[in-house]
Amino acid sequence: MKHTPAIPVQVSRMPRPGRQSSAATWAGRWTADMGRHNERTGRARSTRHRLFG
Repeated sequence: MKHTPAIPVQVSRMPRPGRQSSAATWAGRWTADMGRHNERTGRARSTRHRLFG
């Protein structure tokens, strides 16, 4: 019974954080890939600063 009212609260919250989380996930994956690439090439850091400002 407690779980049922908790669900709509999360659903109402979902739209805003949902977009941010997806963007954060993409940024996290991209940063991780660039982090690996940064070991070989030192440009990853500068590229990240260019994109994220």
